[in-house]
Amino acid sequence: MTAPPPVAAPSPAPTLKSRAKRAAIWTIGTILVIAIAYGSGMRANVRRATQSEARERAKVGELAVARADLAERDRRIAQMEARRQLHLALLALDERNFGIAQQRLSHAGALLSLPGTPGDLSALGVQIKNLTVVAAGDIGQQRTQLLDIARRFDVLVPSPAPPTPAPPAGTPAAAAAP
Repeated sequence: MTAPPPVAAPSPAPTLKSRAKRAAIWTIGTILVIAIAYGSGMRANVRRATQSEARERAKVGELAVARADLAERDRRIAQMEARRQLHLALLALDERNFGIAQQRLSHAGALLSLPGTPGDLSALGVQIKNLTVVAAGDIGQQRTQLLDIARRFDVLVPSPAPPTPAPPAGTPAAAAAP
């Protein structure tokens, strides 16, 4: 006869104290995992925000440079338009259109009186604006006066250098050009 297999003793029922410990450990563990995930997410967001702020500061700097460049170009265009108006006033004077010549001079003077115009050029603008064209049979003196103003203008605002043409494609100079 064989002996009956040993009977396992029933495990004791978990007590209230051990259940509370397990629940507390699980709760603390869950809170810890959530805090770590939150912290790593915040760290990534702070890094992203810092990079975004750096890009924004760079863009603001680029915008300031672009605005300064645009203002300089606008000032240069106004100067060239004033010179053109001065030339048109000379042509109108030659055609004995004294009223048109006066309008052209007023426009040229106003363009040279804009804010940001250098001092010598601004003073020339005031002189042009105050110049009065008189209907006369002999326009030689008025014409000489306008030509003198045009020459002074050309001394104050030299013409820009012509652009350098690009070398033809396929030449060694084109390969060396940046």
